[in-house]
Amino acid sequence: MAKRASMVVLAVMAVVGLGLLHGSLAQQKHVVGNVTGWIVPPGGAAFYTAWAAMETFTVGDILEFNFATGNHDVAKVTKTAFDNCNSNSPISLATTGPTNITLNSNGEHFFICTIGQHCSNGQKLAINVSASTSTPPPTSAPQPPAATPPPTSAPQPPAATPPSTAACPPPSSSAGPPTATPGPTTQMPPSSPPPPSSSAPSFAAAGFSVALLSVVAALSF
Repeated sequence: MAKRASMVVLAVMAVVGLGLLHGSLAQQKHVVGNVTGWIVPPGGAAFYTAWAAMETFTVGDILEFNFATGNHDVAKVTKTAFDNCNSNSPISLATTGPTNITLNSNGEHFFICTIGQHCSNGQKLAINVSASTSTPPPTSAPQPPAATPPPTSAPQPPAATPPSTAACPPPSSSAGPPTATPGPTTQMPPSSPPPPSSSAPSFAAAGFSVALLSVVAALSF
């Protein structure tokens, strides 16, 4: 049991430590003017302009104004009041130094000292705050691309058949003259039938005589 309780305590401490580390990384403190602090600068307003140009301000960051209480103060004002060093109706006013101001919105922020002619002598600061950079959610591991099938080679056209180099044999010069075509044969007319034998009338006459004799014989009876 004691071992389990110790492990739980260590886990809780680790979570708290990570939370504090994340907060410290996300939030940055800017000491205005660095070691010079928040005073009437010897070089006029250009001093704080040059300092701001070297810084990067993000929502959630903190501005630290180091000044002696009673000698200076820090007021957050509009751009019009900043340009005219008008200390009437400031957005906020801190009179005790040092003072920390959290940048809770993006855009331009303007600060001046309202005591005497300090603002006109250059004790004024204008900065530009960008939106907070949140940690992007972890992206899922990219999936390997699907295997692409190898491209199929296009069918090659059949190789052209080279023309035959064998030349046609030239016509033989030894061939004889062309054979003459025989003309049409003349058909002979059919021969006429032979004339009747000369013995045929003789038979007819003999027959007639026999018939005549038969008639005569019949009439005589």
